[in-house]
Formats: sequence, C-alpha cells, structure tokens
Amino acid sequence: MKKKETYKSSKFDDREEDSAALKIYRMLSHYLSFSDEEMPFDDILEEVIKILDLDSAGIFIFNQEKNRVEKTYIRSKLENLYKNINPLDFLHFIQEERTSILIKDDEKLSDYGVNYQDMGNEFVVVPVLLLNNIIGLVIASKLSCRNILEYAKLLEMFSLQLSWILYNHDLKASLNDSNASLAIAKKELEEAIERETSELIDNEKKIEQIQSQLIQSEKFSAMGKLITGVAHEIKNPMTGIKGYVSLLSNLFDKLGLRKTHNNLIEGLEMSVSHLESVVTNFLSYSRKDEGKFEKVSIVDVLRRTEAIIKNFLQIRKIKLTIKNEEKLPKISGDLNQLVQVFMNLIINAEQAIFYNDGIIDVYSYYKNDRVFVEVRDNGIGIKESDTSRIFESFFTTKGLDKSSGIGLSVTKQIIDTHDGTIDVISKEMLGTKFVLSFPVAYS
Repeated sequence: MKKKETYKSSKFDDREEDSAALKIYRMLSHYLSFSDEEMPFDDILEEVIKILDLDSAGIFIFNQEKNRVEKTYIRSKLENLYKNINPLDFLHFIQEERTSILIKDDEKLSDYGVNYQDMGNEFVVVPVLLLNNIIGLVIASKLSCRNILEYAKLLEMFSLQLSWILYNHDLKASLNDSNASLAIAKKELEEAIERETSELIDNEKKIEQIQSQLIQSEKFSAMGKLITGVAHEIKNPMTGIKGYVSLLSNLFDKLGLRKTHNNLIEGLEMSVSHLESVVTNFLSYSRKDEGKFEKVSIVDVLRRTEAIIKNFLQIRKIKLTIKNEEKLPKISGDLNQLVQVFMNLIINAEQAIFYNDGIIDVYSYYKNDRVFVEVRDNGIGIKESDTSRIFESFFTTKGLDKSSGIGLSVTKQIIDTHDGTIDVISKEMLGTKFVLSFPVAYS
C-alpha cells in the first residue's frame, strides 16, 4: 500500500495564519471553562468552519477500547459528505505514524474504505491526542483550496487545544463527581455522628435514670429493713399487751364486770389480734426469700395479701373485692413470692387510680388444668405504646417519686419461675386487667 503524505511543515502567509490561529485560540479559550455536562461540539464545528472557511468538518470521539466511534459531530455544506466514512479506517495508520493524514486529489482512498468522489479534492485527518493517547479524529475538507497544508497546521493546532479542552472538561466532571461523592460521604458521616451523639445522649440519660432508680431501690431496701425492725419491736410488747388483756378479761370475770364491760374487752382482744396479724404478715412478707416450693392454695395467697394491704386501700377509699371459685386446686409455688406478686399488682392498680371510690377486683378460677387469677382496676389505664414495656426493669410512667420501675419486672420473674403466664389488657381512661395463670400441682 502506498504510504500517504502526512503533514510535517509548510510555508504560508503568517498574517493570515496568525489571524486564523488567534481566532481559533480565542474561540476555544471560551470553552476551556465550560462546565456543562456535554461539550457543545456542534457549536465548535460551526465556529471552526467559519474561521477556516471549510466546506465540511467532523469530530469523531472513540470509546476507550477504540473499537467503535462513541460520539460523532458533523457540519458540512454538502449533503451526505461523510456517509461512507468510517473513522476507524484511518486509526491504524495514525497509531503507527502519530501524525495527520493528508489526502490529495491524485491519491486513491480505497485503502481506507472511503469513496473519493464524496470527499472532494483534498481533505485532512488530524488525530486528537490526549496524554499521547488517540481519543478521536478531526476530519475536514475544503474544495476551493489548493493548499490544504496550510489548513492542516491550523487544524492540528485546533486539535491540540481541543484535546486539552476535553481533558479539562473530563477533569472538571471527575472533580464534580468526586465533590458530589464527598458531599454524600460528608452527609452520611454527619448523620452517623448525629446518630452516635443521640445514642450517647440517650445512654447517658438511661445511666442517670438507672442510677436514680438504684438509689431509690436502695431506699426501698433500707425502708424494708427498717419496717422489719419496727415490726419486731412492736411484736415483743404486743405479746405483753395480749397477756395483759387476757388478765384484764379474767379480772372482769371475777369481779362480775364482764357483762357490763364485755364490748370493751372484746374490742381490746380484736384490736390486739388484728395488730398481731398485721405484724406477722409484714414479717412473713419481708422475710428473706429462699424460694421454698410446696403445694399452695391461691385462696390463702390472696387472703394474706388482702390482710397486708386492705387498711392502706381503705385510707385511699379504694374498694378491694376478692372472689374465689369454690374448690380451686392447689398450685406449686412459694407462698411469700406469690404474695409479693399480688401485692405488686394491687399496688400498681392503686397507683393508677387518681380519685376516691376506686375499684380493684380480684377473681380466681380453674380452667384447662390451670388456676387463673384476674386483677382489674378502673384506673387511667396504660398507653398502647407502653404495654409491651411494662415488664422491663426500671421502666415506669409514674416518675421515680411514685414508682421504682421494678415492681412488674420482679412480678414477671416470679411468675416465670412458677411456670406461670401473665398478660395485660388495658385501655386509656377505662382501666387495666392482668390475667395470670399457674399450672395445677397434681403430684
């Protein structure tokens, strides 16, 4: 194949060249700072055709593998001028020579797969080089010019500036992408820091809350020990008082004053007996729990609970009603622990009643080999969003001055150790119902 003539040097009117070169430089300088996503190649071609008075010009951008033309921009005064041109046909030669191709009217273009008649007399193919890598071609023709070499030099200058415009544009696009990625990363980091900070603040609040609850729990523990001590101190003189009441009763019998003062004696005996019962129940309730399991009557559990708490409820003018189904089977459990369960539930109900004439109903029954106990109140109820959390340790909606947040948690733990279940049904301002069940003790 005949080696085609390539541009190396030429002589022409410097003034004309400088004028055209300056126009091209100024035109391309305008696009050097172009920031839109797509370069306006069509406008650039219009400008260069006007400056160089060309008949046609085309810019062809290759893909990275250089196996296809990715973008094509053509401006021509002649219709279908580039119809049969495949820029890839020129690529092999240009890759070897690293220079432009000048096709004159006395040469055939069949080696390039180009129809010579469609191209005109002369045309030039100029590579667009970026960092010594061919990224595209500029193909231009001028039918009226017999000295195409002059325009080849200007087109090479145009191609060189164009390559740097493309490089600058790609660099800006890459920088914009990087900035966008950095902005996204920054936003994600700020959100992560905000989440972590929020979690730390929440954890600090939880720690402060737990510390306060532990302090409150210690106070309750100390109060329990104090009450136990007081109960012991009351029990000792109570024995003496009970003896004196008995002696006084015998003395009234001997003096014949029993009939006239019977109400006084019976009142004293009932009061002493009641006080002794209260002290005994408190001591039993506060005794260190060793978890002794035996057959227990739920009726006895509820009666003992009632004896401990009924006076307090009477002061609050809250009516406590306990009903038991007849002949309830016994369950396996620890009496003191079970008393604690129902004490906690009744106290919880009392705290939910903010008015006098409140009602707490307790009802026990047998069903499907289990003993059930329902504890109902007509208090303010529990929010639906809180019902799933009421058995969590230290969770309370009443404030630490009214509740430690451990009562229902301890209740749940005790019920679990008894193979029992506890469910809650509540509606705001309508009251709450706890339903407990325990397996029957057959053995």
